[in-house]
Amino acid sequence: VGGGGQLFRQPSLASDILLHIEQLWVEGSFMDVVLCVGESRFPCHRLLLAASSPYFRALFSNRFVEGFRREVRLWDVSPGTFAVLLDYVYKGRLYLTEHNVLELLAASSLFQYPEVQGACCAFLEKRLNTENCLQIASLAEHFNCVDLQKQARSLVLRRFRDVVKINREFLELPCSELVVYIADDDLWVYEEILFQAIIAWIHHNPFERRTCLEVLFSKLRLQFMDPRYLVHFVTRDPLVRQSKLCSRLAEDANNEMMLINPNSKDLLKKVEPRCPLRQQQLVVLGGQARCEQTSRQVLLMDSDEGCQWRNLRRLPARYQQAAAVFLHGTIYLCGGRRVGKDSVEGGMVCADMHRFSTRLQNWSPAEGMHIPRCGHHAVGCGGKMYVIGGSDSENNLICESEVYDLVEGTWSRAAPMPVAARQPAVAEFQGRIYVIGGENKERLLSTPHSTLLPSTIPPSLNPPLSSLLQPPPSYGLCTVGAHMGFTRRVLVYEPHTNKFSRTAYLHTPRMHHAACELDGRVWVSGGRYVRPGGIVTDSDALDVYDPVKDQWETVGNLPFCSMHKQKPWYNNYILYNVQ
Repeated sequence: VGGGGQLFRQPSLASDILLHIEQLWVEGSFMDVVLCVGESRFPCHRLLLAASSPYFRALFSNRFVEGFRREVRLWDVSPGTFAVLLDYVYKGRLYLTEHNVLELLAASSLFQYPEVQGACCAFLEKRLNTENCLQIASLAEHFNCVDLQKQARSLVLRRFRDVVKINREFLELPCSELVVYIADDDLWVYEEILFQAIIAWIHHNPFERRTCLEVLFSKLRLQFMDPRYLVHFVTRDPLVRQSKLCSRLAEDANNEMMLINPNSKDLLKKVEPRCPLRQQQLVVLGGQARCEQTSRQVLLMDSDEGCQWRNLRRLPARYQQAAAVFLHGTIYLCGGRRVGKDSVEGGMVCADMHRFSTRLQNWSPAEGMHIPRCGHHAVGCGGKMYVIGGSDSENNLICESEVYDLVEGTWSRAAPMPVAARQPAVAEFQGRIYVIGGENKERLLSTPHSTLLPSTIPPSLNPPLSSLLQPPPSYGLCTVGAHMGFTRRVLVYEPHTNKFSRTAYLHTPRMHHAACELDGRVWVSGGRYVRPGGIVTDSDALDVYDPVKDQWETVGNLPFCSMHKQKPWYNNYILYNVQ
């Protein structure tokens, strides 16, 4: 036929042979091995099993007696599961259900069928929930299913509180595995909830698990607990009191929060807060919506969501010129003028205090101040809240300062101000409270005061300022705008040199606005500004200052103009965290 040749291929040969082998299996023809699983017997073709799995290829080789025996017993698999797996070997398909997937995952790992293992993992990933994630994470680690383990662990870390509440597998976790979860930086839970989970885990088997307390307790980030919870519950827990190390760790955490030097700096490691406290969000309390009555609204904005606002639980009453501060997961609102539903201005000056728990999402009353006041400011320092400045119902300025102990829930007198002032700018910086500017009865104060706690408030410099806050450490304290007049001025005060410097101006002159630091930038919103023609207008602008670029940018708007016509309650922006 000549010297040339021709290649013939039959693409369907492999699939045709598999169909023929399947038919032989159904007929029971040419079977050369019987696999015994439990009480069941499965006649099979040795060649097909060896070709489909490295496990069976090694088992049937000349090195093992199973290569010559007619009957071979298999262990660590149930007859039902092996029947499904064998069906896959001969037919190339299997049906996964919630009832068989876990056993098939184990069997496919044992007999080395990676495609089946991958299908089981994909099936489980789609059905991960808080009830099964712990079990699946353990199985995935055991069978080296890396992606499935990552997904399951991620769910445990994100929903730890729910997992602990509804999943009994949590109480059966080995100590080594629990330590890994607790030490993870991405664990999305408050330290108080984590402490309760650890104690519950130990009490589930106290005789064997008491020795695990110290290693688990040392992974807690106690310095980020609510100080009241730390003192009243953690330090008084019987298990904690029985351990010198745990008691010492709790004491050092409390000292750190109260700005007291710990006896041992080595015990408390410098760690970042967990996810719920790393998520900084912006909250607006009260103000006046559309130049109408005083608002009870509390609005939250996540800076990562493009200035989208949502409502939180409303204020317990309508307040003007109150003070608010965020400390250890709680918003404290104190004093101000308590007005009626239809009041636009005026109202009774009060000593009320309410706190909003970010964990419970509700307001609750707390012990009121000794002195009713409005136009004051509040600031946290060393586990306490200091209230400074303001005036009484007769518009008399108040020199006396007060301090609220967050642990004991009681008020006491603090060092009086050397110069009484209304609406001073107040901030804490490196354990000291700085008071700048304000208004007294006769004039605007032209000198700020830097307060050195716990003693007196020495005098310093500059006109009345609406906000005092702390940008990144290298920028010191930032003062924004003025209470008593329209201005675009922004100043930075450096405590170490006791000097002010100017920064980029605001876009428009404004007053009665609010400001805070968030994500290393200064956020300013609301207030009033002057339009061309001298028309005073309420503002709903949300502006951000970047200290690195030294420039302002308008990034969004409040959902309403938040300003009183005459006597506003200045909006309070608070670094706030929601789980």
